[in-house]
Amino acid sequence: MPTTPAPGYATPPVYGGVPATGTYPGAVGAPGYAYRSAPPTNSLAIVSLVLGAVSILFCMALPAPIGLWLGLRARKEIANSGGTQGGDGLALAGVIVNGIGTALLAIGILSLVAIILVASIGGSN
Repeated sequence: MPTTPAPGYATPPVYGGVPATGTYPGAVGAPGYAYRSAPPTNSLAIVSLVLGAVSILFCMALPAPIGLWLGLRARKEIANSGGTQGGDGLALAGVIVNGIGTALLAIGILSLVAIILVASIGGSN
């Protein structure tokens, strides 16, 4: 394949009018948009969501209060970080899931106490 055009023909334009260097014609020295990476995710937010998933999926409600506390702490740290930490959505999801797990744990404990009280009152007659 020849690298120079045949006699009588001009050099073919580049695809889309953009040179192979990736810059637009006349844009030499023009400021561009810099790529801004996302801030790192708060690790407490990840741990909170994982504890919530474990407590709900495996019916182990004991990690739920810990995950709820970690999620609330992560949201506070993210809010106070000034944009240097991300993961508020993960922390919020951890708070919600662990809140449900903590509520189920509280209902289970209250049910167990009620059953014990009813059994002790009924057994004393």
